[in-house]
Amino acid sequence: MSDVIWLTITQKAAAVGTALSFVINFILLVFLTTYCGCLAASFTLFAVHFIYRYLAVCFPKKLKLFKGSNLLCWGLGVFLAATTFPMIFIYIPTLMVFFTPILNLEIGAYGNIAIVTIHLYPGVDPLILLILISDFRSALGEAPKKIMSVTSSVLQRSSLRMNE
Repeated sequence: MSDVIWLTITQKAAAVGTALSFVINFILLVFLTTYCGCLAASFTLFAVHFIYRYLAVCFPKKLKLFKGSNLLCWGLGVFLAATTFPMIFIYIPTLMVFFTPILNLEIGAYGNIAIVTIHLYPGVDPLILLILISDFRSALGEAPKKIMSVTSSVLQRSSLRMNE
């Protein structure tokens, strides 16, 4: 076999091997992701079970939080907001930016609005959660009180030491 033919065969084999290794790596990545997801889901299910049992034994009055209709209504509102805001701030503007050149549409200054909304989303998303979840709202209200009480106690201690 001549060197030219052998070189052609090895180049084609290398291309096939590279493509095959990409496919195999992708399949392994999917399996690994599925395995880790199942493991995390099982840990979460065990944790929720034990949290429920702890509340049932130690705080039986708190079990009303687990009533289906209240939890469903609250969860529906949170999930609705959690899907609506990314839709408005990321997906629709991104689709607009990508598809207007393909469709030969002129959007002018609206392209700037799309970029601004995409950049605003990481700052707005935590605020949505802070507003919707009542425990976060109460923690936000109590944080300045705790900061002020710590600051005033430090000032009182320092003034006592200066007077001595």
